[in-house]
Amino acid sequence: LKLAAEGKEGGWDFLSSLEVVVLHQADVMLMQNPQHLSEALSRCNTTPSRPHPSTDFSRIRPYFLTPSCGRTRRQLIVTTSFDDPRIRALMRRHGANSRLAVIRRPIRPGTEALVRVLAPVRQAFVRVEVPSGGGLAEDDNARLTHLSEEVLPRLPEGGGVLLFANSYLDFVRVRNEMMRREMDVVLVHEYARESEVNRGRSRFFRGQRRLLLYSGRAHFFRRRRLRGAHHIVFYSLPEHAHFYTEMVNLLCDAAAEGRPPVPTCTALFTRLDQLKLARIVGAERCRHMLSSPSGTFLFQP
Repeated sequence: LKLAAEGKEGGWDFLSSLEVVVLHQADVMLMQNPQHLSEALSRCNTTPSRPHPSTDFSRIRPYFLTPSCGRTRRQLIVTTSFDDPRIRALMRRHGANSRLAVIRRPIRPGTEALVRVLAPVRQAFVRVEVPSGGGLAEDDNARLTHLSEEVLPRLPEGGGVLLFANSYLDFVRVRNEMMRREMDVVLVHEYARESEVNRGRSRFFRGQRRLLLYSGRAHFFRRRRLRGAHHIVFYSLPEHAHFYTEMVNLLCDAAAEGRPPVPTCTALFTRLDQLKLARIVGAERCRHMLSSPSGTFLFQP
């Protein structure tokens, strides 16, 4: 849409008289660059830059020609399979309708991702403390510091460690830290060539590489089955709760072997991960895990 507008005479003027904007499956759009979506919405219902010869003004509603008035009359409808702060931000920033309403389906007990885990693996959720009043920058710094000081030095020596980073930015942070430590790691992300991915997966499965760093977007687009994993570390929780189930169930083969090392799963979370955590462990457990004095929580299927 952006490319079409930039190459079109009049630019974004063709979006000046919208009455209804529907974002269907907004959660899927988050797997692209949300900034493009935000820019397109900011161009909707703006005052045309100039009159066009093909425009029939008798068919245009008067309030669409009034600055900022068209946005208050336009309806913004967003459908998504889960709640997300970025979707909420889009609605607050671009949903200027005078009768804005949000209808969301609460998480019912028994629908969380934790109950669908089949691997008999002990799952540890570790809360990373963020300074009071801290935002996203403080959250990222605290998470990376915990990984560098507490997780990476204690990784099993035998290999078979899979690290999951939800976003590509998280992936880059972890990759840079592991490269700084000169760790033996395979990188699987959405921008890697297929030949590189296949070669890295084979080396990880055969034990020639002890670590594999995996991005959430790569899993979203390809759903690769990664063999050879004995330990999983979630640097950041996945937005799609079923990704957690799919990743932990990769340990079924390792658990069935019944010989050391014992498969383990560790997930890091902060207070800003409340929505994602609730979809994985349930709303009641989420509230307890965020408010409890203890920072480590164990689950056994």
